[in-house]
Amino acid sequence: MLRNYALAFYRNLARHRLYAALNVLGLALGIAVCAVLLLVVRFETSFDRWMPDGANIYRVNLTSHWPGRVPKEQPSTQPVLLPNLLAEFPQIRAGARLVDHKAAVRQAGQTAYERVVLSDPDVFKVFELPFAAGSPTTALGDTSSLVVTQAMARKYFGTEHALGRPLTLVINGTPRDYRVTGVLKDLPPNTHLALDMMVRFSPQLSDRPEQLTDWGSSYLYTYLRLRSAEDASAIQAELPRFVDRRATGIGPSASRFLVYTLRPLARLHFADAHSSDAFRPGADPLFVAALGVMGVVTLLIAVVNYVSLATAHAGVRAREVALRQVMGATRRALIVQFMAESVALALVATLIAAALIELSLPAVSAVLGEPIRLRYSGPDNFVPPLIVLALLTGLASGLYPALVLSGFRPAGVLAAARAPGGGRGGARVREGLAVGQFAVAICLMVCTAVIYGQMQFVRHADLGFDRDNLIVVKVGQKEVARDKRALLQTLRNLPGVVSATASDRRPATDSDSSTNVGLLSNPSVEPTLTYEWIAPDYMQTYGLRMLAGRPLGQQQSLDDDRGRDTDDLPDGLNAMINASAARAFGFARVGAAVGHRIRLGKSANGRDFLATIVGVVDDVRFTSPHAPPAPQLYLQNSGLGSKTDSSPWAIALRVPQARQAQVLREVADVWRRMEPGTPLEAETADAALEPYYDPEARRGELFAAGAVLACVIACLGLYGLAAFNTSRRFKEIGIRKTLGASTADVARLLIGQFLRPVLWANLIAWPLGFLAMRPWLAGFDQRIGLSPGYFLAASTLAALVALGTVASQTLRVARQEPSTALRYE
Repeated sequence: MLRNYALAFYRNLARHRLYAALNVLGLALGIAVCAVLLLVVRFETSFDRWMPDGANIYRVNLTSHWPGRVPKEQPSTQPVLLPNLLAEFPQIRAGARLVDHKAAVRQAGQTAYERVVLSDPDVFKVFELPFAAGSPTTALGDTSSLVVTQAMARKYFGTEHALGRPLTLVINGTPRDYRVTGVLKDLPPNTHLALDMMVRFSPQLSDRPEQLTDWGSSYLYTYLRLRSAEDASAIQAELPRFVDRRATGIGPSASRFLVYTLRPLARLHFADAHSSDAFRPGADPLFVAALGVMGVVTLLIAVVNYVSLATAHAGVRAREVALRQVMGATRRALIVQFMAESVALALVATLIAAALIELSLPAVSAVLGEPIRLRYSGPDNFVPPLIVLALLTGLASGLYPALVLSGFRPAGVLAAARAPGGGRGGARVREGLAVGQFAVAICLMVCTAVIYGQMQFVRHADLGFDRDNLIVVKVGQKEVARDKRALLQTLRNLPGVVSATASDRRPATDSDSSTNVGLLSNPSVEPTLTYEWIAPDYMQTYGLRMLAGRPLGQQQSLDDDRGRDTDDLPDGLNAMINASAARAFGFARVGAAVGHRIRLGKSANGRDFLATIVGVVDDVRFTSPHAPPAPQLYLQNSGLGSKTDSSPWAIALRVPQARQAQVLREVADVWRRMEPGTPLEAETADAALEPYYDPEARRGELFAAGAVLACVIACLGLYGLAAFNTSRRFKEIGIRKTLGASTADVARLLIGQFLRPVLWANLIAWPLGFLAMRPWLAGFDQRIGLSPGYFLAASTLAALVALGTVASQTLRVARQEPSTALRYE
């Protein structure tokens, strides 16, 4: 019996090779796309889930509600937070503060920058990290202890056996000798932590010890290990009252300004999607969800292809079904037979899909920058899910065709002059399925067009400064550029440098020093402004636009701080603000702010330190396109931080495009001469800003590839239906041509019928695309509008592709001589 079924199945496929090839290829592409995208989704959702007892680990996030600022949740909190939490909440089993720091590592006469994490010793009570050598209880036992990963041990010592080996780190300008007291196993790639080098956090390592007790200074991460989710809920509910009791110096009801949230470890990868100060960039949950949905709907398109082709092909097998029924086959047996055939085809398609997956994963990993792998063993074994996916695909594909085929009546089929084709009802079902297919395909194409348009827009959007041909040299650490003014002057004199300046903020900076600034004319207005110290020629070098007033310069004494004490400036300094700051002060016109006096704080003798607004510039965007520019204050200091040496100063050079590479080489020569033994950090402004745009652009490329393949699969089904339907209407076409219809008339008739589902699909695709893209675009501060052009372009492209798909079949039949068609069959 089984042999007969298998033989009939093989003969049917061999006789109808096009039908078999389209079905197998469509299912293989659908399964491959679905599996690849599900592998990506699995990787993105697996971050930190490998951590032992990770369900009870939380990071405390802070949302600051400062006047004049848009509230934004951030991962960094204040150093003073953890000691107060430990004092108030006995439910906390362990807590640790981590500071992500860049330090110069010196060894054997060589120096390189590395990410070094300053951490409390209880960090290994919070995170149960795997040690290759050393003990977690003593690894950070004193201030000279150093913990490295196996990769760092191999890099600096040539071996993973590095216990007791010395290493010198330059932190905040001071060289310190450390010895390796622990070697961590290399952490898996699906973690938000970056713990390549760890030293013990101590007040001696802080460049500003006063910040350790300041509730206004947030620059480290606070992690807690709790006992249960119930404890987390209890602590979260009590946090506002805790802030009111403990947060001194913020004012009454401090919980209005400081809102803390406990974020579970496994959700931090998504929580950090648009954060510029997290350990590593996170992933947009909407984008990841969209990739998963695309994988599923692409597979559904392939399943619909199978159903459409199988029901259209049903008439070919009608007599076979009728004869089996006459010989005693029951409907249940026929359903089992056709479902088994569908599953068999799906398994064959899965074998092809596995090969396609293996071929595509290197490219997918390169696009995402993440190691996406198809594993055949171990805890991440994807073979069982792939087999389940194949079985579900086969069952879903075969159910409806099996019901249709098994429902034929033997007498009617055997008495008919021709094989049944499902009638008008079957044709409507197939047309409905085609409409659904192309609705999804066009929707995906609309989303792809919008994503591409938005990515191009943010890459070339006006950032408030001229980022082209701008070279940025980081000189902010204390261990770098002892004489920043001499370095700036030397770089300014390089051939090809049009202008040069310096500032304590830069493109892609993570520095956001801020202060409350009072307006003397209206004391009730006191917004929080980001302040930036700048050197002369800042406006010219960065290409800022003046909206009102004048820029800061050296023509007036009060334009420049020059390192003077604030007590020597009874009239204060002159200052510039940006447009957002002018609005935060309540001015309807930005120009109205010019001439107003503002209060920046207190001087050493308790006197108000004042400033006068002399100019308003356009907003500058140095960070993510998702966040609006902050209200900002500019003060000039030609001493380049003589009073703020720890600030992350940077030198900016404006150069012609043709001289950019040469200037970079000359900058490196100057650096080696003036800063021997210190690594150079110099890059173009475009390169510095790339991390803010690159991850989403990469996922957009993957989304676009999925959309193209979904359209290809839909067109495979359309091609098969066109081939089948034109063959069934061969004699009808001959009669039409005999009665006077031209080849063009026949071609228009057939092409119109085949394109009708594509045109109807737009009514479904356009609203779906609009609803899908609105929330994603809302996450950008700068964004495009949902122009009808994106929808028309996607629909036009889908129609052209569908036309190209059916044109060859249609024209071949339309050009046949009527005599050939009338002799058909």
